Amino acid sequence: MPLYSLVFHTFSCLFFFQTHVSLRNTNSNFGTSFQTLIIRYCQRPFYLETKYDGEHLIVHKYEKINYKYFTRNGVDYTNKLGRHYELLFSKRIHKYFNEVIVDCVLDCELLIWDNNLNCFVGKNRRASDGNVYDPKYMDDDFFENNKTFERSIAVFDILYLNGKCLITEKLTLSERVELLENIFVEEDLSTIFISTKKLINKAEDFVNYYKNAMSQNEEGIVVKSLNSLYRPGSRAEKNGWFKIKPDYGIQSVLDLAVVGVRIEAGHDRNRLKSFLVAARSCNKNGKEATTSDGKFKLKMIAGITSRLKALDFQRLRSTIGNTSELLYKRPEWIEEFDDTSKNANNYRFVFYEKIQVVEVRASGLINGKLQFPAIVGVRHDKILEEVDSVIDVANFDERLRSRPMIDEDDEHEANIILNKKRKMQQINLKSSIKLINSRETEKLRREEFQICNKLENVKVCVLNANGGYTTQQLQKILIELGAIPIANPTNNTGFLVAMNPKTLNCIANIRADKCHIVHGNWLLKCKEENKLIPWKSSDLIHFCSTSKFNLFSISDENLIEMRQNNNKINEEQQQQKLNLKRKQKEVCSTNIVPKRNLNEKAFERESEEDENDENERFYEQLAREAEEVEIEIRNQVENQLNSEDCQPVEKGNLFADYVFYLHNSLQQQQKSKIQKLIEMQNGRIVNELDSSITHVVLDKLKRGEEQSLFDFNEKQQFLCNFVSIQWINKAIEEEDRYRLPESIHEFIEC
Repeated sequence: MPLYSLVFHTFSCLFFFQTHVSLRNTNSNFGTSFQTLIIRYCQRPFYLETKYDGEHLIVHKYEKINYKYFTRNGVDYTNKLGRHYELLFSKRIHKYFNEVIVDCVLDCELLIWDNNLNCFVGKNRRASDGNVYDPKYMDDDFFENNKTFERSIAVFDILYLNGKCLITEKLTLSERVELLENIFVEEDLSTIFISTKKLINKAEDFVNYYKNAMSQNEEGIVVKSLNSLYRPGSRAEKNGWFKIKPDYGIQSVLDLAVVGVRIEAGHDRNRLKSFLVAARSCNKNGKEATTSDGKFKLKMIAGITSRLKALDFQRLRSTIGNTSELLYKRPEWIEEFDDTSKNANNYRFVFYEKIQVVEVRASGLINGKLQFPAIVGVRHDKILEEVDSVIDVANFDERLRSRPMIDEDDEHEANIILNKKRKMQQINLKSSIKLINSRETEKLRREEFQICNKLENVKVCVLNANGGYTTQQLQKILIELGAIPIANPTNNTGFLVAMNPKTLNCIANIRADKCHIVHGNWLLKCKEENKLIPWKSSDLIHFCSTSKFNLFSISDENLIEMRQNNNKINEEQQQQKLNLKRKQKEVCSTNIVPKRNLNEKAFERESEEDENDENERFYEQLAREAEEVEIEIRNQVENQLNSEDCQPVEKGNLFADYVFYLHNSLQQQQKSKIQKLIEMQNGRIVNELDSSITHVVLDKLKRGEEQSLFDFNEKQQFLCNFVSIQWINKAIEEEDRYRLPESIHEFIEC
């Protein structure tokens, strides 16, 4: 491959890997999933190296004295860094090259070296002078006038050497590293150096390397197979390249409250620029701060956009209310924040009762600001008390970096660990909801164990337990009261028992509104007083107005009437089952040998077996659903933008995490102009429609042309935005990256 073919090619072969995640605030399985992949695709030993937080750069040296510099997006930085060995940054690095090197292409990272701190300063992190810098925006004049900082290049790989393309030659990484070691006569951390690669054989060494990188506030680590080939543009697992970063997990989310919106300035006051999210405020003692009337005080965290699907977005809008229904004045339960005085007319606040909890994903917290935040989910299952506090937000970055990794011996393969944990989860799930065994039930029904028999033949389902009690213990008390515990609610269930009203199954039954849900403490009081106690309103988690069974009165007449109604329903359902079984046997009588002496007892035994089979299928279904939820969470996190694809929203960095597609409706001249505008704001442009796209730039469409775009958008996990040239110009002019998109129908010519 000729050198100049390489010059205009974007090299990007890292596979961005998100670790397997478990439920939040538990000991995460961080490490187990990628250990499996590493063992499978990298074998042992493999390389580990630090993931530097700089600007990915491809450095081309040709004709011995000339240089070219390109970003991974193909943006030419040659004029900034020097095309000749006597110019700018090229002058500094030229003397380090071995004289035998005529042509070469190096895969590098452009960094900033701080002479006062004697270390590299990552993007968005404060340098020794208290400022935040980005290497790609710093010109040579800055470094000449400020000797505290220097440009530096970390070299990871070599792709071309003296007329030989190492990619087409299919040299392995270990072979390329061997060649790389002879490129320089010397190295200097403050100018140019080869990134250190450590050979890893044991899981313990892997864990220690990662922990050390996190303790030094590095961006992450990179895992590379010794036998991996350099495949430009490919992110396949089989390449044997993986990136491990602390924000690749479920712990990279916060639960915050939507307390308002920022609206569009100008005539259209209904268009949202961003949602205002807040955390629970704390006083000096770390306790929750409240208003005089007992409301939680909330502190504004950020104004952020959402990456929700259209339906979820509309539901969120309808929950908090239309713009015209919101408050113009900041309520006292929201602490005063910057910008309200300057742009007071652009803010609207929700009523306290309509606050909605949302899940906000971010890649970290730097200088007190969330990095690349976005709303990724609406938490209808959470209440305001469960919103993260300002202390949780302050500790967010530390939580990401301190997430535990595996520390297993080598003989325990990751897939075995993972399978064992999954099996234990399924076993625990089954044991937590399974019914007390029949032998124990018969024992408890003896007269000496009975409290009373007033709930005789009443079917009751225990949804969950808490506070040191198990569902089986609550079922025992029900049996002692004469009731029949069942595994899951049915149409003839008398009432439900729960101790945790916030679990999904309890919330689902509240919404179903088919019967009363009583708190488990009521059962404990019955056990303590050794009698059936009538319900009080404080005993109920949920009151069902249509339920025919209740225990507000436990008079004999009331209980007898309800038991008779309940027995009648049970007999009707049992008769329906028997009739259905007889009909099935009649239909299949020609193929199945009929059973002789079939009596009512045999029917009952068969019915019990069917019920046991049904319960077993129910447990298996729950386990499958739990696994599906786990996979869904992992897929959601894997599809989020990560900080490698994003840059901080600073000057000239407006479209940092956005991926644009320039539609064919644009003229070539328009495309060139838009491309320059987008790239000047660090946006990325792709040539084909794919799942990474966040914005599609359009001009006028003929009727019918919009259908393909509409169909494409509906298939995406996160809907992309349709925007015009005017939208691009307006966003840059107002420095508003969260400007609301336009409707695709606005582009159709009449």
